[in-house]
Amino acid sequence: MNRIIQQQTSTLLLGLLSIFLFSIFILLFFFYFSLIPNYQFFNIGTFISIIIYNIFYGIVMFNDKNIPYILFSPLFWYKFISTLFFGIGPLVYYFGSTITIAYMQRYFFMTDELLSKIVLIYITTICLTDFIFLILNHFSPLPNQLSVKLINKKLLLFYTLTIGLFFKYAIIFPSVQLGINAPGISHVFSTFIYVGIFLLYSIGQTNNLYKILFYILVGIEMGSSFLVLSKEYLYMSIMFASFVIFFYNKNLKNIVITGLVSAFLYIAVIQNLFLVLRSAGEGNFGITSGREVSIALDTAKTMRNATMMEGDSLGSFQSWWDRLSYVKYQGYAVEAYDMGYPGETFKNFKYIFIPRFIYPEKPNLNPGAAYNSLVQGSFSERAPNSTGPGIFVEAYWNGGWLYVILTIIYFSFLLFYASKIIIKNLKEKNYTILILSVNAIYIGRSIDSWFVGTYGGFIFNMMIVYVFSLFMYKVLESILDTTRIELNE
Repeated sequence: MNRIIQQQTSTLLLGLLSIFLFSIFILLFFFYFSLIPNYQFFNIGTFISIIIYNIFYGIVMFNDKNIPYILFSPLFWYKFISTLFFGIGPLVYYFGSTITIAYMQRYFFMTDELLSKIVLIYITTICLTDFIFLILNHFSPLPNQLSVKLINKKLLLFYTLTIGLFFKYAIIFPSVQLGINAPGISHVFSTFIYVGIFLLYSIGQTNNLYKILFYILVGIEMGSSFLVLSKEYLYMSIMFASFVIFFYNKNLKNIVITGLVSAFLYIAVIQNLFLVLRSAGEGNFGITSGREVSIALDTAKTMRNATMMEGDSLGSFQSWWDRLSYVKYQGYAVEAYDMGYPGETFKNFKYIFIPRFIYPEKPNLNPGAAYNSLVQGSFSERAPNSTGPGIFVEAYWNGGWLYVILTIIYFSFLLFYASKIIIKNLKEKNYTILILSVNAIYIGRSIDSWFVGTYGGFIFNMMIVYVFSLFMYKVLESILDTTRIELNE
């Protein structure tokens, strides 16, 4: 049978999950009978087990014949992000520099015992999500016969790039420079640029001009990320472009090299550079002059040199590692629920269908600023922190283990069926599905966000945008067919 993950791969992944569960059981057994002397060893062992498990999961997946399609589905992004946030990030508490740990502890003091409770949420999330996905993969296969769709690529390219470039450069960027929030729907439309990146390279297989335009657009996207100081724009452009090239060339070596170089630059340069640039101006939210760039580069260089010369000085602050760890945001949520002070953010789910212009008192569905004010007892108007504990720890904060399990089940079904729809249509060469895919990947990418805002409001907006955009594209296609304007390859 034709499945998202092929039967042989699925069997290997199930065996890998069993080994992971067995390793966790051994750690729990040793810890319970005091063979592992303290929480610290249990936590470190679990984080390392998560990293190893996800690495082997990736190795197995890259041998699956559907991997070129899986890269454009939420499944890949979930496994990638969970490796960073559930494994690599939290290890900073045990292997980070003294000043990095002190900085995180200043936000919220984390004990090894409290961290072990968070670890249990991580383990439950990974095991249950992967198990449900494999079960659904077995009982909900793809159709045995897939019919290839004929898509007007050039028309779709023109349509998506026009919309994406307009919303990003005419709405989002000016809003950032002015220090105001762009309408949420504009962020959904701006991702259409990634559809254009895919189609440029696709058409470029037979027309080198489009391949040249592909590299130009990717370069512009990477460069423009510095205007709004967005690491996400930068790395999404790099990763998406790499996946598009792999989709056609099937060269895994290029992805590995790109990933290693990107990781090195993130650790050595990008994180510190963006951190300094964000502090360079007086109230602006992006680069406004070449002088700021020069100052930032000099400062980042000074920080690097200070690290090499002085050890645990300011220069040894590992901002990249701090950014990958959400533990300091999660500690308060877990402790608050255990002390009888549950959160109420899930109660806002009922508001996702109500536009704010109809109900101006609609609560903020991404209450990061309020949450951080609650944790720290203060609020920074100039640079509000909107980061939260992530959807699974947020679920624990709202309703304990029951909410965690229910959230995992909801997330797993969403992850599977979004991936299934995308993979099926990509195999049929129905590239209009990319309009959905470029936003659906955030189902897997955004597990660090707020549940109602992302897995309620964003999903609702995503579906509306997809249906509306597809309808408008079909209308445009029909008009051009009627007038016999040929835009195909």
